[in-house]
Amino acid sequence: MHVYASYAYSQYPCNIYNNDTYMCVCNIISCPLLFCRAKFLSEGFCGFFNIQVHFHCARIGQAKRQNPMSGDAGFYAGNQGFLFAFDRLFNSWERTVSMKEYKPFKSGKVREVYDIGDSLIMVATDRISAFDHILKNRITDKGAILTQMSSFWFEYTKDVIRNHMITTDNERMPEFFRQEQFTGNSMKVQKLTMLPLECIVRGYITGSGWASYQETGKVCGIELPEGLQESQQLPEPLFTPSTKAELGDHDENISYEQCVEVLEKHYPGKGKQYAEAIRDNTIALYKKCAEYAKEHGIIIADTKFEFGLDENGEIVLGDEMLTPDSSRFWPADGYQAGHSQPSYDKQFVRDWLKANPDSDYKLPQDVIDRTIEKYKEAYLLLTGKEFTRTGK
Repeated sequence: MHVYASYAYSQYPCNIYNNDTYMCVCNIISCPLLFCRAKFLSEGFCGFFNIQVHFHCARIGQAKRQNPMSGDAGFYAGNQGFLFAFDRLFNSWERTVSMKEYKPFKSGKVREVYDIGDSLIMVATDRISAFDHILKNRITDKGAILTQMSSFWFEYTKDVIRNHMITTDNERMPEFFRQEQFTGNSMKVQKLTMLPLECIVRGYITGSGWASYQETGKVCGIELPEGLQESQQLPEPLFTPSTKAELGDHDENISYEQCVEVLEKHYPGKGKQYAEAIRDNTIALYKKCAEYAKEHGIIIADTKFEFGLDENGEIVLGDEMLTPDSSRFWPADGYQAGHSQPSYDKQFVRDWLKANPDSDYKLPQDVIDRTIEKYKEAYLLLTGKEFTRTGK
């Protein structure tokens, strides 16, 4: 008898011995996770064993192993030896034994955030929200589209301001995030102290801005010219910040002066400096991206950015960026002011909910299908690539 293979995973070493008649699995010492049950079928011999024992010997003729931990990957052995898919079996066990699990320390309307020590993992789920409510449906692949679109914009605007993205490559994340449910929808990011504001920028007058303008001639306290039409482009983009509400509450639009006050309260002596920085960067980001998007068939009517401070107190762009969840995207082809516009974003969902107030925030399947089609279409126009779950 000779050693056929040797494995030394964690504290559970294992040697496989083989001669022409017997296979011996040795030194698997009381590991509660190694519970794989194998069934051996040979000439006149049928036996079961649990790999939880110090030693087991089994007669091998022709054999098939079924492993519930790693699928149907069996081995067959002849009279002169055996062929055993042992690497796959123990790789699976090693992952189960050694893989550290993570739980989100923060769950938002659509995102979950994990702390991995020196950085964070931001996971965009397939949840969708509207009117500050999380809907009861899931939109398949939505999270991956949001993550990959943010990645595209972060890369495109890194010359304007530094952003928090480190990577979207799951292989550069802890093993827990290499599982299938995290593929394509996860981003490793720098830790930041997030500023308590959402930085909304409006390039066109629509939505709540249009409603406010009709009543007062102003948007978030900013006086606008008379005679504007719905969906009309504004003379210059407007910076209209809002407070961040807790889950289930409504964000509150505030003036620029109030923005300074909020930041001064949190960062004494820095309020005016931070307010100017986030305003100027918000406008610069919008102008650069709106110009690019329009050249590629999409009007960015409005969007929102979020900023944070790094360990040196420098302002860094965080959260998501210019996704259909955080922006209004209109098709440039056929655009005409004077009425509401078709969209590539979740305005489609908002419109359906308004028309169906008794829906209890549950969408029909055709609205779900249409929504994800719109997201994928916008992704293609902006990035020039068909959407795939891996982003490749």
